[in-house]
Amino acid sequence: MNSPDPIIRTAVAADIPAIIRLERSAAEASHWSERQYQGLISEASPRIALVVERRSEIVGFLVSRSGEKEWEVENLVVAPSARRAGLARQLLSELIAQAQNAVANRIVLEVRESNRGARSLYAVCGFQPVGRRKSYYRDPGEDAIVYELKLH
Repeated sequence: MNSPDPIIRTAVAADIPAIIRLERSAAEASHWSERQYQGLISEASPRIALVVERRSEIVGFLVSRSGEKEWEVENLVVAPSARRAGLARQLLSELIAQAQNAVANRIVLEVRESNRGARSLYAVCGFQPVGRRKSYYRDPGEDAIVYELKLH
């Protein structure tokens, strides 16, 4: 039996425990407090939080800061059991569509230099490397590669 198509939607408060579980299971993710995640859901937040559900289970999420002309991907996690199924690409595609609808000029992000899977994903989605941030990450210390996707 084929699994149902994944559903991508805006995160709600009830999703926070699942988002935190996913984030804690991904060493490469940005680690935030529960309070920070709760702040994402408020209407005043300048951030967008998307989740991807498969069989009524949240298996991935994306958090982006949405500025007027520049958006920034701050966190993107897919459960290890759900990787290689195109879910991260679908989350990014939804974010790109929302940024285009908001008439943003670009989306930026940083990624660990050693995270080849993420870097490959971003390249496939049209992001280009535009810079490096020396010693940006800790535990372990590592440079960040800055990527940009120009819109419009």
